[in-house]
Amino acid sequence: LDGDDDEYEYEGVELDDDDVADEGEEDLDQALRTLKLKRGMAVDEPPSAPEKPEIQERPEVVDDFIRNFLRKVGMHKTLDSFQREWYALKEDGKLNEEDVGAVPDVYLRNQYLRDEVKVMKEKVEKMEQIANKARATWDKFRKERDFHKMHHKRVVQEKNKVIADLKRIKNHYADFEPALAAMRKKYEAAMKEKMMMKLERDRLKAKVTALETQVMQLESIRPATDEASVAQRPRPRPTGASLPKQPRPNPFFAFSDEPRAVETYALQATAQAHDVGVAAVAHHPTKQIVATASDDCTWRMWTVPGGELVMSGEGHADWLSSVEFHPHGSHLATGSGDCAVKVWDFRTASCSATFSDHTQAVWDIAWHDLGDFLVSASMDHTA
Repeated sequence: LDGDDDEYEYEGVELDDDDVADEGEEDLDQALRTLKLKRGMAVDEPPSAPEKPEIQERPEVVDDFIRNFLRKVGMHKTLDSFQREWYALKEDGKLNEEDVGAVPDVYLRNQYLRDEVKVMKEKVEKMEQIANKARATWDKFRKERDFHKMHHKRVVQEKNKVIADLKRIKNHYADFEPALAAMRKKYEAAMKEKMMMKLERDRLKAKVTALETQVMQLESIRPATDEASVAQRPRPRPTGASLPKQPRPNPFFAFSDEPRAVETYALQATAQAHDVGVAAVAHHPTKQIVATASDDCTWRMWTVPGGELVMSGEGHADWLSSVEFHPHGSHLATGSGDCAVKVWDFRTASCSATFSDHTQAVWDIAWHDLGDFLVSASMDHTA
């Protein structure tokens, strides 16, 4: 046949055919009743309360069972082949009554149980999927709970630590309150003294200005003869060492120092010499030692390049402006803003001489090459 490969959708065969038989029986009874009425015969009246018909379950025959099974599993081509062979054998009379009988109930029951088991398995798989999802969600929530619990404990520990630190700082601050009060009183007293000193300074400044004006007026009326007599007055000669005889050869004439390229210099060491700025630096004539003078009113000697402290000195009342080694390396001279020049002896580790002839700060000092003379330059325009 041409229609062997068509995709025809077969429907299940209904098992109850009682309705068709009942309808045939009802038509026959109605016809007999109509004939009796036409012939004038007595017609049996129908019962007042018709009995409820009983529904009998007819067993499923073999061919219907096979058709339903093939249709359920989707084997449509096999179903077409079965239909052709089944009806061909039926027309030829090759099918016995035993072969086409009803299917035993045990097979139907087994088929029903298999279908129910299949449905239950599907439900069980779905339930397992739901249970797995619930288990994963529970594990996630448990991990988050543990994490938040640990984080909460850590926050509580940090809170307790901060509280302890705050208490300790409060106690520490309470100990400093008396000292702060005393320092505040000292500061107020110092500010009062400072204001008094400023007032005294202004008063003395005004007095000095008046005295300078008076001196200028006196100098303007002094006779010229006095100036001439002062100019001709012999100056006192300093006692001690005598000046070198002239002419004298230059001791530094044979000394030569060829310049070096800046690129060859490199930083070897750095030392924290003073707490404030360094004003002057001098190198020892024979040893690897340098001396530094600072605004902190001190001078210090250091090894080079180790940076170890050798000696230090304090004695000036104001900042230091200059420092210079003796040509023989046995003494050190310093100039300061307190108008003084000091000479320090290394053998006795003390100040051997102090010169206070200047009226203003000393800016620079220098030794004579023989070491017998020391020159100083000051802001009072004298040397």
